[in-house]
Amino acid sequence: MSISSVGRPRLFEPYAGTAAVSMRLAGCRHLAPYVGGKHFSSRQILEVLQLSSLEDVSGVKLGDAGPWGRFWEWCSTERLEAVADLLEGWDERYPQPEGGDRTLWEAIRSTRPPKNPVVWMASFLYLQARSYRGKPVWPLEDGWRTHGFDPEYRDTKVRTSAKTNNRGWANARPKIALRCRDLARVYDLSIFFGVRDQAMRWLGSVVPGDRVFLDPPYGRYQGYGPDAVAEPGAVESLALSCHARGALVVVAYDDPSLLPGAEVIPLTTRRSGRLQDGNAPLGDVLLVLRPD
Repeated sequence: MSISSVGRPRLFEPYAGTAAVSMRLAGCRHLAPYVGGKHFSSRQILEVLQLSSLEDVSGVKLGDAGPWGRFWEWCSTERLEAVADLLEGWDERYPQPEGGDRTLWEAIRSTRPPKNPVVWMASFLYLQARSYRGKPVWPLEDGWRTHGFDPEYRDTKVRTSAKTNNRGWANARPKIALRCRDLARVYDLSIFFGVRDQAMRWLGSVVPGDRVFLDPPYGRYQGYGPDAVAEPGAVESLALSCHARGALVVVAYDDPSLLPGAEVIPLTTRRSGRLQDGNAPLGDVLLVLRPD
């Protein structure tokens, strides 16, 4: 069956993380840096998935067993707007460059994760944006597990050379708030659906023509909780099951032997649609299973 012979497909991301591919599809930017995220490669991945905008799909399903799954599960237009309001309020209450950024970070990470969804979402986004090189932030019983503080703005004392950018790895709070508002404008709950789960139960609803993107977290990366690490066998089973149901399946993985017979496409990073670093491939490749 050709992909074009069916109605508008759905896009499934069972290992969503920041959902960089779905965010690009919606015309939005990723909300926070995240190790292993595919925001720089999202254009290429969407090309392989044969998708270009939200108008191409009838639904987007986002699942993740970690804190991103809770974020997407709680996500709605109203909450995204409220998260943006809270982030902007923090920017006024804890200003830079007077040290407010570090003060806010210390206050949030040492406090029990809040029960209020909006405060939890804003706290998580803020801490994830400050995490050193995007390493995963994880909620604990009495606080948050973090991996170093990456400031909004570096001062000259930590610059290693004249070429070092004085901007940190982190996104400034106003930028995170703006991206939340951009997403709120398109986050229609009749299209988007999130769940704190790797969504294996979604297998039964995949139909011919659907698109499935799998970007599983590796256990060797620092910070992932044990319940969020995807074993190779589980990824292989999920990919083959979805393909057997007629879906176009794309897997980002560092070992092409995971899916013998799959089309292998080198994965490159892109900024503004242009290849960078001399077209040097990342550790991952794209393994593609096209419908029969």
